[in-house]
Amino acid sequence: MDITRQEAQDIVAQTEGDDAVIEQFHEVCNERFSYTSSIRFYKIDIVLRNASYLLAAAPKTPGSKPVSVMQPLSLDTIRDLLSEISNNTKLPVPELRNFDDSLARYPFHYLFFRLPSQNAQSLSSLRSSSTLTPSQDALLDLQLGTFIHSLHSLQNDWFGIPGVQPDEEVCYSWQDTFMLLLDGLLCELESSGEIQRTLVEDIRRYLSRAIGSFLFEDAEVPTLVWLTGSADDVYVQVSEPCGPNQEARVDIAYVLPTFDRVVWGDPMLEAFFMPPGPSKALEEGYLEGEGGTLIVFPRQRTKRMWYTLFSALVVLVEVRRDKEKGGGDNRTHPKFYWAREILPRCVEALKDAPCH
Repeated sequence: MDITRQEAQDIVAQTEGDDAVIEQFHEVCNERFSYTSSIRFYKIDIVLRNASYLLAAAPKTPGSKPVSVMQPLSLDTIRDLLSEISNNTKLPVPELRNFDDSLARYPFHYLFFRLPSQNAQSLSSLRSSSTLTPSQDALLDLQLGTFIHSLHSLQNDWFGIPGVQPDEEVCYSWQDTFMLLLDGLLCELESSGEIQRTLVEDIRRYLSRAIGSFLFEDAEVPTLVWLTGSADDVYVQVSEPCGPNQEARVDIAYVLPTFDRVVWGDPMLEAFFMPPGPSKALEEGYLEGEGGTLIVFPRQRTKRMWYTLFSALVVLVEVRRDKEKGGGDNRTHPKFYWAREILPRCVEALKDAPCH
């Protein structure tokens, strides 16, 4: 599904007026971990108005067969989540200006956002170009930790996927819910031959031991977790220094609304907590300066390893589904290589990992 410039112009004019003319239009890079083939993001700039917008579009898919688990959320569910996030947390999300799921004019649904900054850069690009000083980098991680803590203040009555009817038999236990989600991913990848059966058998054997030790039962409150968020989704505004010999001011301007992979679950599942992170600054921001660390006991480190394995399975399933739908082979993307490399390493480490 490709959105044309004319279609984007029609949506802009409908929302912002006929005199709002697009001057720059391009699809946002899709190599981040939060990318799914179901939703595409387009950046729109109207230079004369000093305004930038984001268009999120999902195609009409009549008669598509349901998948087992972890299907990307629908745009209407994302819209509802964004409303909750905007009204009840500090996480800076773009302002939603328009939403259409009628398919009356276009063969796709869309969310249309106004971005708070026209010249913000992704945190990942700033880091890869070595633009940030150590103090600037730490400050951004401190802000990010505070924002993630605020996001985790959103809580639910049951564990599972937002917008999906909960399974009454498992949804009040995170351990049962996680086991169901993980097993669904394994079944899909095993049946398609994407991972070796011996690897699946090892995962299930080690999972049985973890469940027998109630490894995941310490998560009692269903918390909104951004499963695939990364520095690619965080955009930073760099301001001019206030004076000579001073560093430029850096602030997180907004995060891309890539919430098509979120879950009501254990806060430790948060993607920003994946090793080798979180950094000391991010941890300090998340713990609100109260000291301590997120991982204290060896069993918590084991649990976080299971969550890394789970994230790798989500990536592999998305690549497989994208290829099945004719979306191209994403096996050249860094996320695929990461998942292929990290999965057997996690399994090997879980073989003797402590669960008590």
